[in-house]
This record gives sequence, C-alpha cells and structure tokens, in this order.
Amino acid sequence: MTEFEDYSMQTLVALKKCLEKQEEDIKRQKDIINKRIEEITPKLYTCKIFNKSFTNKASYDKHITSKVYYEKLGYSRKKCRLCNRIFYKDEDMLEHTENGSCKKSRTCNGRVFSNMQSKSRYMIENKIKKYTSQPVQPVQAVKVKDLYVVLEK
Repeated sequence: MTEFEDYSMQTLVALKKCLEKQEEDIKRQKDIINKRIEEITPKLYTCKIFNKSFTNKASYDKHITSKVYYEKLGYSRKKCRLCNRIFYKDEDMLEHTENGSCKKSRTCNGRVFSNMQSKSRYMIENKIKKYTSQPVQPVQAVKVKDLYVVLEK
C-alpha cells in the first residue's frame, strides 16, 4: 500500500500540478544562480601556444599581437617601405598601406591627403602614375588591325 492510495484522483492531479509549479520555480531559481555565478567568475582567455591565461581581453589581445607570439608562430618581421613600421603578416602591412593608415601612403607631390580616395582623385586629375610622383607623359598610338602601336618621339 502506497501513501497516495487514500487520495482521490482530483487531489492527486492537484498535487501533481503543485509539484510541477514548484519544479519550474526551482529551475528558474537555478538558472538565476548559474547566471550570477557566470557574471562574478572571471573569464579566462587562454593562449594555447604559450599555455598562458589572461583575465581580461585587452591583455590577451596585446599578447597575441606581440613580437614573441608572432615569432613563435614562425612569422618574420617586415617593415613598411614608406614609414618603417614593423608588421609580421603580409596582409596587415598591405592593409596598412592601402587603407590610408600609413601617412606616407596618403602623400603625393608633398601633399598629405585625408584618405586614399582623395589621393587617387588627385592623381587621376593630374595624370600621375601610381607609386611615382611624376606626371604621365602623353603617348601617341596608332590602331592597326585591333592592335595599338606606340609611336616613339
């Protein structure tokens, strides 16, 4: 004989609903406690190459962009040909010169432009070749059967 045999079906259903509500409340409280534990527990950022842990993202980011880190990965140092700033990845150096963050890459004929688009517009308007500060010399060409022949002066 179980302890619930004396109860009516209606009482048992009501008891079940009450227990389910308590179960939901306990689950909700558990979730709140787990979220709070996550908030107060310091997050660790781990470098697997050096087996080091950092408590904040800023110091982790500083570490993974350091000279020691890149050299451990096998990258070699490269200098920007315009400003001598050092880079380890080719794509970082290329972005540095092409996006205009290198002041000298935004310079043409002694003028420093606010962005690369302004410099390009200036170079087109003044017929200046890329990577030189000299104006483009006009060239005469003659079309012969879908080919252009350049005439030297």
